[in-house]
Amino acid sequence: PGHLFELTSSVRINATDIDIVANDVVLMSSSQLTTQGRGGEYGFPGTGFNASTTGIFRCEGSTQSGGGGGHGGVGGVGCYASLACARPLAAGGAAYGSAVHPRTYGSGGGTSNSSHGVYRLGGQGGGRVFVTAANKLELQSSAYIRSNGDRGWFADSGISPNRYASSGGGSGGSALVYARYIIGSGYVEANGGRSGHSSYQSGSGAGGRVAVYAGTIEPSVNIRAITDTSWSTEVSSDPTNDCRGDDGTVIRDPQSALLA
Repeated sequence: PGHLFELTSSVRINATDIDIVANDVVLMSSSQLTTQGRGGEYGFPGTGFNASTTGIFRCEGSTQSGGGGGHGGVGGVGCYASLACARPLAAGGAAYGSAVHPRTYGSGGGTSNSSHGVYRLGGQGGGRVFVTAANKLELQSSAYIRSNGDRGWFADSGISPNRYASSGGGSGGSALVYARYIIGSGYVEANGGRSGHSSYQSGSGAGGRVAVYAGTIEPSVNIRAITDTSWSTEVSSDPTNDCRGDDGTVIRDPQSALLA
């Protein structure tokens, strides 16, 4: 491995796949290694279900929101349909991939249908980030190793009479980190994207898969793979239909044997 990989403050590397191998890896304040929204879209194992399969084509005049992408858990259900005849709701995508050795892309959210045949594609899933530091990984304040899914989108035809809907959030991707020790207060994350709208709720994307292996991991290092529930709530009339995607998987394992 190279002697030092250093990302200076506020610099961002954005790609579908990022693979860093060095003796020391330093992400200075507000810098990012990010694959957010650079992963799967359609045809992936956890792609959220499209509203078009159960919405306007089954029920004239109805609109419907899409399901969230799945990965480290199941994506959220597209909770909104403007007419009861548009049921069943668009399901969230399935869970897949390895928690121990994550190497899979996140999946896209499902498409929405609004009135007059207007639709919006779902948020794209997260990509993949791999970091191997033979010695030190330092994540300074607000530094990120990030493979989040993108948020869903609001669909508005702009034509009267208008009915609305939103597309599903993409699921988080994969982040796999090996180091002898990890210090700082930055983040390693693979979060799912939020619903496309707070009122016309689609499913939020599930969290992705994160595994961090190191001899020492400071408690101040933030490691997470959560869904974004800021625009998602549970459907109270039917608890099995939950707009909120599942959180993903996180392994935070302080052992140096993996670097031997």
